[in-house]
Amino acid sequence: MNLMAPSVILRDVVKRFDGDVDVVDHLNLEISAGHFVVLLGPTGCGKTTVLRMVGGLEQPDQGQIDFSQAVPQTSFCFQEPRLLPWRTVEQNVVLPLELAKQTETDRRVREVLELVGLTDAAQRLPAALSGGMKMRTSLARALVADPKLLLLDEPFGALDEVTRFRLDEDVARLMRDRETTVLMVTHSIQEAVFLADEVIVLSSRPACIVKRFQIDFGERVPELRATPEFAAMTSEIYQSLLAGMGESL
Repeated sequence: MNLMAPSVILRDVVKRFDGDVDVVDHLNLEISAGHFVVLLGPTGCGKTTVLRMVGGLEQPDQGQIDFSQAVPQTSFCFQEPRLLPWRTVEQNVVLPLELAKQTETDRRVREVLELVGLTDAAQRLPAALSGGMKMRTSLARALVADPKLLLLDEPFGALDEVTRFRLDEDVARLMRDRETTVLMVTHSIQEAVFLADEVIVLSSRPACIVKRFQIDFGERVPELRATPEFAAMTSEIYQSLLAGMGESL
């Protein structure tokens, strides 16, 4: 277990919108320190709401969320890159360090840009970037502060499949040796199986846990997607998703 990363525990968490629309229903969930956990579920089931509550952007109406660290350093990567159009790639990435009034930031920015393959694009403005490069910039900005808790809200959902696969491979590589707990929301079963240590399937709204899947594939390499074991796991999770929606094959 990674002792530097936090564990996260949700205890009987309830969330309602407009006072009476149940979004999350007495959710109990423990995320182990240093694990990569993915939430899967139908559109509108409350996945992003759970993510936002873990990140402190929303508060539960009932229940509580506890961490093994008092206030873990947390970074977000959202569905859209949300880059400042007047700042270069380098200037967008350094922003969290500037807001934290940290000094000697040049080395850290150079290192993270190299990690995500954007060294040559450091002085470009967002308008000159492809969709994949924009998301790499967003990911670099999330990683530059060395977060102990990383929250990913379907960051690659708007990209073509080839670019998405490549970015998933980048994320798997980047997370391999980092002291970080990751919680991700996605609609892609393949993405979930490729990245996660554990996939948690949620029901239709209000969200509750249908089933938890431990994913034990070891190092994530592109060839994994072509294996029978990968296909079998995606099929089993698909069936669980249908069950959570009240459907069946």
